[in-house]
Amino acid sequence: MSRAWIDAVRNPTAPWPDLQQSTDGNSGRVRQHWRLPSRDSGVMTNPVVVRRATVDDLAAAARISVEAYVGAGQLDDGPDGFYGTVLADTGSRESDALLLVAVRREQVVGTVTICPPASPFREIGRDGEVEFRFLAVAPEAWGHGVGNALVVACEDHARSIGSNRLVICVRDINAAAMTLYERHGFRRLPERDWHPVPEVALLAFEKNLS
Repeated sequence: MSRAWIDAVRNPTAPWPDLQQSTDGNSGRVRQHWRLPSRDSGVMTNPVVVRRATVDDLAAAARISVEAYVGAGQLDDGPDGFYGTVLADTGSRESDALLLVAVRREQVVGTVTICPPASPFREIGRDGEVEFRFLAVAPEAWGHGVGNALVVACEDHARSIGSNRLVICVRDINAAAMTLYERHGFRRLPERDWHPVPEVALLAFEKNLS
C-alpha cells in the first residue's frame, strides 16, 4: 500500500492520492472515480471507490439514504414521511445534481449529492462554492471509512472545478455528522443557519480549500 494512501486516511487534508478513470462498457463514457482504503478490524483493506451513480445504483442509494437517516435518528416522521420521501428520490438527484456513490466489495455502501449552482437541491451555496447534501452511509458500513471517502471526494470535486470552498448544513442534533466534518477541517458558518420548518434547525459549516 502506498504512503500516499496511508496519509489520506490519517490526514483528510492530504492531497488525494488515487484519482482513476474507467470506461463504461455500455455508453463508452469515461468515468472518474476515487479510491480510498477503508478500515476493517484495524487493517486497511477493501478500498472504497467513489464514483458517479448510474441508473443501476439508484435503488441502493435510496435505501441507504433512508436507512442511514433512520439509524441516526434524523427522520422525525419516519421513513415514509416527507423527508424520507425526499431521501428516497435518488432519481431526481441523479437528474438535477451530481449523485455519487461509494462502493466496497462491489456493493454500494454510501452516497452523497453535490449540488451545482443551477440545481434545485442547492440551499446555502453561493457563487464559487460547492455545496453537498444527503451524505449517507449504510449502517452496516459505519466506522469503516466510507463517510471519510465521500467527504474527500467532494473536496476533490471542488478542487477539480476551481472552487476553494465547500459548504454544508447539518441538523443540530446530528452530533456524529458534525464530528465527521470537523475532523475534515470544516468550521461553523452561523450566519447561514436556517430552519426549513420551525422544529428543524440546520447548522451551516464551511471549509476553505485554499
